[in-house]
Amino acid sequence: MKYFVMEPTYKKSIQEETVFKKEIDGNTFWATLDVGWRWGSWLVRVPETEEEILSFANERFGDQSDGEPYYPDLQSVYDDYVSGDCEESDEQIIELIDVFTPDTSEACTFHEVSDYDNEMLETWDGCWEDWSIRQLVSEDHDGYLDEDELDIMLEEIEEGWNEDGYEAVEQMDFIDVGCEFYINCAVTLKPCDENGKVFDEEE
Repeated sequence: MKYFVMEPTYKKSIQEETVFKKEIDGNTFWATLDVGWRWGSWLVRVPETEEEILSFANERFGDQSDGEPYYPDLQSVYDDYVSGDCEESDEQIIELIDVFTPDTSEACTFHEVSDYDNEMLETWDGCWEDWSIRQLVSEDHDGYLDEDELDIMLEEIEEGWNEDGYEAVEQMDFIDVGCEFYINCAVTLKPCDENGKVFDEEE
């Protein structure tokens, strides 16, 4: 396994989105908390053997109903992740390592952190915090809220969050359905150990 510390190349480029869900009268509402961070870093693990690649790829899909792995062999992972026709396992591994390694080119200015096998090391100095809300149904369906009603709901969520955080939002019957981090710029990768300690450049 290869290990890297991944960081953005520009400040204020990290975005954290947490989504809360609530169902009322046949309608579904998603309230999204968008938080910006000045800086942060992640430990990224890149599989480099056939066994590690199969383990990483299958973990992303979880257990199947029949108990069999989603990817039974290296070829099936290669076919899913690489648009190529290589049949040599050694070459497939090389290409898959490249796919699972974050792109550090200046042209790649958007990274969904969950695309990688990652562990957050830190984020610090929040720069903004914004709420938004959307609903499932259109105005010709029962349970639809007009713009003013939706704004009132959003204001109640924001006020609750500012007072009691997660507890307040949960008391409004909103369920936390997930959090995603995005890096909206190019990234750097620094080789490190499995604990995120960056190697001395002179080593």
